[in-house]
Amino acid sequence: MKKAAYWQMNVSAADGTPQHLCNTYDILGPTRHLHVAYNTVFHLLAMKAAAALATVMGDSDFAATCTYSVCFGKEKFHHIVIS
Repeated sequence: MKKAAYWQMNVSAADGTPQHLCNTYDILGPTRHLHVAYNTVFHLLAMKAAAALATVMGDSDFAATCTYSVCFGKEKFHHIVIS
């Protein structure tokens, strides 16, 4: 789970949201777009789930890292959607 969460954080490192990722709606060409709302929402959900799992497992440092990722991503996503 940590490896998957770190992968998510890495593809979102530039601005808190995943960039140029393919998804199941590939007919719309998500890789041509810097940001895709569908990808970002699932990224935020994955980070929230990772934080919850880390908390249950007693890994407070990793839980905090995931929670920060959620907060950073939500802030940037809000800015992207509003802009």
